Amino acid sequence: MYSYASPTNAPATYPFLRAIDAIHPEHEASRDVMSRAAMALQSDLDRYGYTLDVVTDVQVFTDIVSSVGKFVPNAFDPKMKPARPGDIFGLVLRDAEGKVAATNGCRLYRLGVTTLADHLATLALFYANPVEQMARGERLSIDGPANDYAMTVDDKAIWVGCFWVRPDLRKAGSNASYVLPFAARFLGAAWWGRLITFSIVESWARKQVAQKRLGEPDVYEHIRWFRPHIPDRTDMVLMVTEPDVPVERCHKYLRGEGRFFVGAPNQTERVVSAGD
Repeated sequence: MYSYASPTNAPATYPFLRAIDAIHPEHEASRDVMSRAAMALQSDLDRYGYTLDVVTDVQVFTDIVSSVGKFVPNAFDPKMKPARPGDIFGLVLRDAEGKVAATNGCRLYRLGVTTLADHLATLALFYANPVEQMARGERLSIDGPANDYAMTVDDKAIWVGCFWVRPDLRKAGSNASYVLPFAARFLGAAWWGRLITFSIVESWARKQVAQKRLGEPDVYEHIRWFRPHIPDRTDMVLMVTEPDVPVERCHKYLRGEGRFFVGAPNQTERVVSAGD
């Protein structure tokens, strides 16, 4: 059985707990379950000596992402697509030695009177000024279910990107590939409310095993993103998590589903004091 510090009184060494303290009013009814899930996650991280940093300086975050060899998407590149202060954060998972183990980040998009489909088709999602910044010959086409869905998304939405997990922690090595997206969407919900989260990813996301590992998001086709400088990455899909999913996953986490582990998961040590 574990004891937890409350998010309000979380020490500086628990940046994720402190970050979720100011839960958005749209999730007020779920404040208790979200707080307990955050504390349960912190307990699991402590068990393995891991830390989860919340980075709000986008340049610091992208430098960390670049340092592990991960491509930084334009949504997190302040030169290509600047964001308002407070509209971006990055999560950095570190092991007991302080080495980067995984990364993931979120950006709040303010779509205004346009739709997500508009932002994709015009490349405004990736460039502050597409005509001047996009590569010669670059274009994006979206149709089918992906376009139908994206046309329904307006006002605000959360982009999830910069997802990377160290090779030794993939598959059987840990479930960081599930926990980091869970934590990112969780914090996005706590900060910005009941919004969809989305990503544009390669066609591997169609595979059921990949969807299960990422928390079973909805996947919509078809997106064709032609980039002369990346000719082998054209076939894309829209990956979406609906607004209620982060809270649903908090309930599941408290029930023992998807609890963070490194090595072999120990099902006999499920946390009962944070039960749902």
